[in-house]
Amino acid sequence: MKQVSKLHFAMAIVLPMLFAAGIAWFQTYNLINELVVMSEKAAFARSEKLIRSGLKAYRGQLERVLLDNADWDDAAAHVYGTPDIDWIVSTWSTTAKDPNAIYDTMMIVDGATSNVLVAHGGGHRLNIRVSDIFGNNWPKILASLSKHASNVRATSVFVKTPEGVSAAAIAPVSKGQDTSETASTSPRYLVFVRKFDKPLLAQLAEQYAVRDLSLHEKDVVGRGSVTVSDELGRFSPAFSWQTNLHSFTSKSELWARAVKTLVATLLVLIGMAAACWRLLQKVQKSERMALHAANHDNLTGLGNRAAFNQKLEQACAVEHWQCSVAFADLDGFKAVNDTLGHKAGDVLLTNVANIIAKTVGDPEAVFRLGGDEFVALFMGEDHAKRATDYAASIIEALRQPMDLQGQSATVGVSIGIARSASDCADGQELVRRADEAMYQAKQAGRNRYVVFGETHQNSDASIQQLRQLIAEVQAAQQNAKDNTAPLSRRSVRG
Repeated sequence: MKQVSKLHFAMAIVLPMLFAAGIAWFQTYNLINELVVMSEKAAFARSEKLIRSGLKAYRGQLERVLLDNADWDDAAAHVYGTPDIDWIVSTWSTTAKDPNAIYDTMMIVDGATSNVLVAHGGGHRLNIRVSDIFGNNWPKILASLSKHASNVRATSVFVKTPEGVSAAAIAPVSKGQDTSETASTSPRYLVFVRKFDKPLLAQLAEQYAVRDLSLHEKDVVGRGSVTVSDELGRFSPAFSWQTNLHSFTSKSELWARAVKTLVATLLVLIGMAAACWRLLQKVQKSERMALHAANHDNLTGLGNRAAFNQKLEQACAVEHWQCSVAFADLDGFKAVNDTLGHKAGDVLLTNVANIIAKTVGDPEAVFRLGGDEFVALFMGEDHAKRATDYAASIIEALRQPMDLQGQSATVGVSIGIARSASDCADGQELVRRADEAMYQAKQAGRNRYVVFGETHQNSDASIQQLRQLIAEVQAAQQNAKDNTAPLSRRSVRG
């Protein structure tokens, strides 16, 4: 039946197209061309955004590395006064070929004279001037650093050198403790330069999913291109590339296929539509799975903390909201986890989650916040009674031993309950009160529930202890009458 439906669908498209082949093909041809243009524009726009962000990040990385070195106390000791050339070269020199190096050339420049005190690159000392790297813009760079001295310690620019386009970062070397000798000395600047050579461009191209990343004097027609400028209006290189987007069939091929067989072309389009439909279904399924994973606990399948907060926010958004929060924390879970192992602990948590969900009756109202903490949300007019009934039922249900993959274990549970009230401002306050009540249950002897704000608490353990105390008092009174035995002293908690 499914194949017949596809055949009828295909025929419903093919037959009308046979009556108006020329017009239909012209429209299809234009549509494909528009899709090609739109796809390429979108791909280039995404690539341009990535390239711009990548270049900005690269300059930022260069500046950070530079500042780490310029703020070094040892740098001040060896740069100011008579420069320690050997120390400077051994510390900041680069090898001849290191494609992963953050910089390939370094310089120490005197701020007063703009003379290069030492320069190194490519594995050897260099005899260069500031103008070889920065042209006539060195004073502008120093002025920019001085202007922003209060909050900017470094700057970076694109420069055009005889070796090609490079990124350069400049920062004054910190004077350390500002001794009397260095305090009056004009600043000296540490400069790192990195040329955009083929290995670096190839590395950036792979990182940002483009092909054939290269540098040009201006924008290149037919390729993705972005012109990078800076605040001083210096050289602005154009980075160009090819996207990794596979193009559609060319115009000539489309016309050739149309001439050979219009029917085949229509079937291809139908196949493309079917593939797009399947892809759409997969995407929607992935979105549903991602949404479910973001709001549910992987182990138990219950809602997680994010889902609980959202549910609680919705409940509190209603005027005159009425709800109760029951915060449960297992007693003795750590001992089971440490003794029987984490796998047994996971099985126990899963069993507890199933018991709680079954007791509440609504899995969407039960959540695991993490570890051995669970919370249940009750709404409606009878929320208070349902919360206490739930707490009593869970305490009783967990008294029974659990089979944990052939091993038996028993845990208890301490539950804190908080109810909406006039003095409860919002859901977070309700959660805080439930958490506080839970800790009161822990302190009162565990394996019980406590309702926030109530002095008398219902629990099987406390009732049993009270009964035991009454029996002891009665026995002591009888013993006193018979002069047989003194009153035994026993704690209520046992």
